Amino acid sequence: MDPNDLQAKAKEQARKAREAAEKQAKWASEQAKKVADKVKEEAKNFSAEADSFLEAKAGAQWKKVKRTVAFVAAVKPPKEEEVPEYEPKEYPGAMGSVLQDICEAAGFAFAEVWTRPKFEVPAPDGQGVQVQWDHLLKYGDVTYINYSAFPEARNLAGKLDDFKSSGRDVSYARNNSIPGLAWNRHDVDWQDLSVYDVLDETLQADPRISLAMEMFDASIALPVLHPVYKKLSAVLVFYRNRHVTNAAAVCNAPEYYNHPALVALFNNAKDLAPLALEYEQAMPQWHQIRESCRHEFDTDTGGVRQKDGNGHDLRGYEEPTSLIGYLRSRAATTVSLLKRNENFQKLSSMEAEWEKGKLASWLVTYTNKWKGAGGAAAKGTDFNYCKWVFFGSICAIGAMTFIDDMVDEYTYNDAYTLYALVTHFSAVALILFSTPTSPYGQPRNVIGGHVLSAVIAVVMDSNKEFFGVTQVMMNALAPTTAIGAMTWTGLMHPPAAACCFIFVSGGPRIKNLGYLYIFFPVLLDVGIMLFLALVINNACETRKYPVYW
Repeated sequence: MDPNDLQAKAKEQARKAREAAEKQAKWASEQAKKVADKVKEEAKNFSAEADSFLEAKAGAQWKKVKRTVAFVAAVKPPKEEEVPEYEPKEYPGAMGSVLQDICEAAGFAFAEVWTRPKFEVPAPDGQGVQVQWDHLLKYGDVTYINYSAFPEARNLAGKLDDFKSSGRDVSYARNNSIPGLAWNRHDVDWQDLSVYDVLDETLQADPRISLAMEMFDASIALPVLHPVYKKLSAVLVFYRNRHVTNAAAVCNAPEYYNHPALVALFNNAKDLAPLALEYEQAMPQWHQIRESCRHEFDTDTGGVRQKDGNGHDLRGYEEPTSLIGYLRSRAATTVSLLKRNENFQKLSSMEAEWEKGKLASWLVTYTNKWKGAGGAAAKGTDFNYCKWVFFGSICAIGAMTFIDDMVDEYTYNDAYTLYALVTHFSAVALILFSTPTSPYGQPRNVIGGHVLSAVIAVVMDSNKEFFGVTQVMMNALAPTTAIGAMTWTGLMHPPAAACCFIFVSGGPRIKNLGYLYIFFPVLLDVGIMLFLALVINNACETRKYPVYW
């Protein structure tokens, strides 16, 4: 019998059986509905008959009982609705089970997986294949929400969806954001997400972090190494609910993340997660191979699936009608192997492109930083605040202008007149009166930054020949040295760098002062500014200056 005719006959029988089964199921459903309606009607009639019978027998006593039952039902507090268990309806998968176990054991609110793809390419010697690892971490699309530790998740479903979808649009290189930092450390990495100012600079440049900080106050990233190649294959990231009772600072305390129970949990996870990840990555390929082999067997060998009366597969196969089917299957296998070899050759030719991909990834990460970290812009202030800023600034700058006018009649070294007004002190007034709590405006920074900058300016400009540089080079070298010195000592004060630049790039009148420049006008003006800042800022009820000395 022709296999095509046999297959068509089997399909027709399956179609008839399916139609008969659907017809039978429809009839059974209609009968069940009729029976249910009849039972409801009989129960209703029985209830009415029972009520009439009791009322006829008991009379007023039965009516009293009914009123009591109605009253109890009215005043009884409603039964508390049981909180449904938000367990996944289906098996979450191997990696999903790992996330679930860790979250429930340690009390984490949310977990996600970042995977590092790997590729098989021909070995350089042409024998076998070798594994190439991607240079970026991709979103694994495996997450878990622990509703017992994160009940707010029901009201934050939209934010969680945005957080997940944003992960699909980004990828992380080494030492970039939470997954990249754990990759770089090759160890458990804690991050405090409670305050923006304490974030790592790579986290501040990541727009996902602003979304995370609205829901979570800490994160822990667990790197997963491949069991054979010992390369990083994934990073598991766990987040803690922002609304927990503990303070966020506890997350950075050694007694918390070095607790023996937590360490043991993560050590076990490091052993289990690679196996779960390999299983998750192998299953799609296995299903594809299984379906492909089943399809090729049916097509190439002429095998026909036998069906029973209900259209179920009996897993039976007829023998091939001739040797041609067997040869055809062998040829198809050969063609698939040749195609696989072509794919290997294509991958081999792309190895050089992967190096370019690293540069492209760096450029993408770099340009994304230009978009900003998602922080809120500074808002304007009210009239009362501006009033004190204006009053303090005009007093300080006016005092220096008055002194400058007084000393203009005196000369120094019989060459040029003195002066006390250095233009950069207007910027100092902005910091002292507009942002008095800024670390750059505290007394130690104002005094120390100006002393360092003024000394460096006078010493380096007076010894240009010793350093072997021209005036043009000195104009750039001296302020840069002052900036480095202030940064190294922690005495950063931005206007002080201008103090150095004004001297080295100034004319004969300012350079005529020499070492006197350090004391007059620099330290004199610093003293005037700080004195007025102390007097005026503390005169305001809402201000207190300084924050520290």
